[in-house]
Amino acid sequence: MKIKLVTVALVITSLSRVLAVDTGKLENGVVPEQETTKVIPFLFSFLDSADPTMNPFAELGTHFHLTIISGRVGSVEGLQIGGFVNHVKYDFTGYDATGISSTVEGDYSGYQATGIYSKTKGSFIGIQDVGIYSFVGSDFLGIQTTGITSKVEGSFRGIQVAGISNNTKQLEGLQIAGIVNSADQVNGIQIGLVNLSGELNGLAIGLVNISKAGSVHGVGWSGGAMEMNAGIKFAPNDYWYTIMSLGRGSNFADDEDETSIGYYMGFRFSLPAPSFFAELDIGSNSIYSGDLFDDRDWEDKVSRALETRASLVFRLHNRLSLFAGIVQTRTGDDMGQFTGWETDTSPFFGIQF
Repeated sequence: MKIKLVTVALVITSLSRVLAVDTGKLENGVVPEQETTKVIPFLFSFLDSADPTMNPFAELGTHFHLTIISGRVGSVEGLQIGGFVNHVKYDFTGYDATGISSTVEGDYSGYQATGIYSKTKGSFIGIQDVGIYSFVGSDFLGIQTTGITSKVEGSFRGIQVAGISNNTKQLEGLQIAGIVNSADQVNGIQIGLVNLSGELNGLAIGLVNISKAGSVHGVGWSGGAMEMNAGIKFAPNDYWYTIMSLGRGSNFADDEDETSIGYYMGFRFSLPAPSFFAELDIGSNSIYSGDLFDDRDWEDKVSRALETRASLVFRLHNRLSLFAGIVQTRTGDDMGQFTGWETDTSPFFGIQF
């Protein structure tokens, strides 16, 4: 497995030289001078001093750096393996596997795997896999996976995945987070509970999707699984939206009131007629029958409803629209078993403000 990773790192190294223009390594069409360091084929560090005057390896380059506790070298072009902490003063090209923390003050090209923390002050091209927190001070091209939080201060092109939060200035690609995604400009897809952007050219899939260039609306409608529904509509751009809703209705067969919690995703289409739009969305509702706090098992009082809706929207004002359409509702008790579900098609209508 390690041989394969080293091979990948070497391939990425070759690509990094071809893609140098995209990562800011050309200034006015001229390649800037690199720091010159003496190259030693192999360096072994047990506990290097942070003081350069006390560290004989501080300005040396190497192709293989092995560290027991902490190691500090000038540059690496090859392989670095560290038990706890590694620090590279200039650029790194190749494969890095460090137990706790790895810092590169220049640019990084290759594959990096760090147990807890990683910091690259320059640009990054390749694959980065970090246990808790990762930081890149310039542009990123490739794949970044972080256990908790990742931050890229430049543009990000590729796939960015974090357990809790992702942050970058400009995203071109895919951003996935367990809780929050954030980018000033998005050209791609954000997937998370909360997706924030300055401008979205793509899709944001989550419970809360907010863009400075988009809008947030209140909506209310009647029809479908519930008789009365109210919700919040997040429209981060002109063609994509999501809705979180609460509904209230009556189950006449059981003579019980019902409450629903719903989530919808949909597209908006412009029409030739001024002030008219068409919307198409799908939604899922969890329906709770009777008193939510009685002694019955939850499985006996919860049903599901899947809805497909098509509607025509007439905008009276920027903050006031009326809509009406057709909804197909499928209701049942088990999301995994769609056989035996009841299907109903009916009109629905509402207001957006």
